[in-house]
Amino acid sequence: MLNYSQATPRTQIPPQISVPLPADYKTIHRFYWYGYNVGHDWLMEYARKHLGPERSAKVRPIQQLSYARNRLRRKTGIRTLALSIARRDETTPPNPALTVMGNICILSIFTAGGSSYRNRPTQAQVDQLTKILGCQPRWWVDGETMESYYQ
Repeated sequence: MLNYSQATPRTQIPPQISVPLPADYKTIHRFYWYGYNVGHDWLMEYARKHLGPERSAKVRPIQQLSYARNRLRRKTGIRTLALSIARRDETTPPNPALTVMGNICILSIFTAGGSSYRNRPTQAQVDQLTKILGCQPRWWVDGETMESYYQ
């Protein structure tokens, strides 16, 4: 028989990554993405590496990008990984092949607002993804204005 008067132990939840919000995130009228400057080429190569030559030859580029993102999601446990468009800034090395209208492709983890920020991944998950990608995450300004999402 169960004794409901005794407290049951709760599962310890690992701490989320501690990332201060950008100072102007409420006034910039653009989303802030927290993520990595990883271009399509790197993601496609990652997909081809794990798909193998025969399978990757049969898969379209958009499917390779999706496969790479999904594989990284499974490997790290970061379910919110997404391909996002961010503005290239002065700290981003110029690469005409990866820049479209001043924007670049990034692999984002979460945004600065709402439930996305509240549900950010753990430090261990981000560390694992950082090790795989070989670069550090940071805040990126969205390539589109917030208004453009709601038109």
